[in-house]
Amino acid sequence: MILEKQKEALVHQDGEATESIGMSLDLESAQVLMQMLSKNLYSDAIGSTIRECASNALDSHRRAGVDKPIIVSLGRNKEDNYEFSVEDFGIGLDADDVKNIISKYGKSTKRNSSTELGMMGALKSYMPGNIFTTALKGGMAFLSKDYQKMMELMIDAEMKMFDGFDTPVIFLQNVVTDLLLGLRAYPMLYAFNAYVKKKYNAEAGFITMNLPLLHKVLLDGGIENPIICTSFNKEGFRMSGGTKAYEAVLDQNNARIIAMQIFGGGFIAPKEAIEYVNGLPGISSILFGASSATNIKQTVGLIHQ
Repeated sequence: MILEKQKEALVHQDGEATESIGMSLDLESAQVLMQMLSKNLYSDAIGSTIRECASNALDSHRRAGVDKPIIVSLGRNKEDNYEFSVEDFGIGLDADDVKNIISKYGKSTKRNSSTELGMMGALKSYMPGNIFTTALKGGMAFLSKDYQKMMELMIDAEMKMFDGFDTPVIFLQNVVTDLLLGLRAYPMLYAFNAYVKKKYNAEAGFITMNLPLLHKVLLDGGIENPIICTSFNKEGFRMSGGTKAYEAVLDQNNARIIAMQIFGGGFIAPKEAIEYVNGLPGISSILFGASSATNIKQTVGLIHQ
């Protein structure tokens, strides 16, 4: 793996630059970071790995315009260990992609949607300029672990484009929510909730791929009846922990749940998908994407049946 040195950043103290430091990530630190994320972000690591592989294969078909099904297989190798494989018929990665993406931590080919951002790319999209220098504008906010100040910088940067609009609910995208869950940086989630109420007179909403964990963390932090937008479909697509764990959260009736990705990435027929979600108690709203006005009317009609 290639670990590149980051740009140098000025350390500020009492408004004056005192020294220049090189921000870097060595191999040992990168391994620790990846272990933290993989251990804490997903309650079902094996299931999440399988879903990620299948999701990547489907994405490659979608980009290449391929309508063949992907091939999923499970077998045993010579050492009698299980081997899981996913085969797709997309365009694949060229040599430059392997060099510049696969061989570097945090890189990704998926940059154009809220569910397809790299870890550091997600943070960068919410903070103008370099992630380190932006955080340092708050007077060593980042390096001193001043979570409240760092979160305020991120929120204000994102909210600039909504000046003059009524924003009763402000959502934290899943790429940030789930990253904070994985790092166990729960105070930043609580800070987000408190700050949007104080400065923007809005409720906090959280988008996640791990409803069971986020729900527990928010309730433990004193956030009552939280607004959570999460994947909800009968196939368990992008639902860390599986459908039973998600349905158990609904049974507690102490959160406002918005269901998204109800079609399971295209695996589930619209009528079947909507019947499942409509049959669940505690789903307050459904979020879906559509390609045309006709498609929107058809989907809304199915929801209201």
